[in-house]
Amino acid sequence: IDGVTVTVVDSKGGTHTADTNGNGQASFNNLPNGSRVITIPATVDGYETLTGNANKDTTVVIEGNVEKTSKFELVPEKTADLIITVKDEKTNDPVPGAKVKISKPEGAGEPEVKETGNDGRIVMKGLRKGKYTTTVVSVPEGYNVTTDEEVVVDIDPANAPEAQVDYKVGQV
Repeated sequence: IDGVTVTVVDSKGGTHTADTNGNGQASFNNLPNGSRVITIPATVDGYETLTGNANKDTTVVIEGNVEKTSKFELVPEKTADLIITVKDEKTNDPVPGAKVKISKPEGAGEPEVKETGNDGRIVMKGLRKGKYTTTVVSVPEGYNVTTDEEVVVDIDPANAPEAQVDYKVGQV
C-alpha cells in the first residue's frame, strides 16, 4: 500500500517517519545502534492491520543492533451496508421519493440526504464501523411523517454485514 506513514523510535528516543512506496516498503537509513520500535497505524485508507488489534497501532520491537526487515500485513477493512426503508403504515407499500438524512459518525464527513427509490429503499454500501443517525426529512405529497424522529444505528461490520432501519409514514 502506497503512502502509509511508518514511525520508528530509535534507542535514543529519536522519532523517524517515512511513507511507504508503491511496493508498500518504507526505508530508514542511518538509525543509531540499539533497540527500535516500529509502528504502523491501526487503519489505513480502508485497510486494517492483520497482525494487531484493529483499534490500536501495531508495534514491533527490535532488540540490539540487528538489521531487520519487518513485515506488516494489512487486509481490507470490513464494511457493512445500511438499508433504510420507508413504507405506508396502512398498506405496507413502499413510499418512493421520501428523503432521509443520514449523519455519519463524528469525523467521517458531512450528513447526506438521500431519496428512496421506487422500492421505498435507500441502500448505503461500504460503511465503516460507527454510529449513524437517520431522520426522514420529507415525504411525497399525500403522506405525513414526524420529521424529527431520529434513529441511531450502530454499524459493526465484524458482527453484521448489514443494518436495517424501517420507517412507516401515514397518508394525509
